[in-house]
Amino acid sequence: MFLANCAPGQEGEAPPETFATASAATSSDETQDCADITPNSAYTECFRQRALAALDDVAAELPKARTLAEAADAEYSRYAPDSTNADDKMPLARHLAMSHQNWTRYVEGQCELESTAAHGGSGTDTLRQKCRLRLARLRLEELRSAEALIDGNR
Repeated sequence: MFLANCAPGQEGEAPPETFATASAATSSDETQDCADITPNSAYTECFRQRALAALDDVAAELPKARTLAEAADAEYSRYAPDSTNADDKMPLARHLAMSHQNWTRYVEGQCELESTAAHGGSGTDTLRQKCRLRLARLRLEELRSAEALIDGNR
């Protein structure tokens, strides 16, 4: 049960529309992206182009996150000068790289799952491109949140 207000004495169920999830918002955004385009091949191409642009945004953001992580790691390593273990000296950068590698594998698997729902029909590639777009937009938000967290802790 979701509560409309967490203040004491203010319990009550909130209307369902109060709890729009990020995926629902992203899903409606992605539907808006190419809504007026026909035929189906142009519709799919629209999503493909938007997914590629979103993935390019992720690729451009990753070095920014890496730079912040490396700078924070360098700052932290001053407090452990005797450590010879590289993992101890670069934990943020290492975890960022690992996270991004895992995300890349996740996108491949998740988008294959979603596109399989079309069972090889004409919507297969459209579903794949919509998935790639949605997940790239979410990853961009995740990277920016990580940057803010890393930068805020320095």
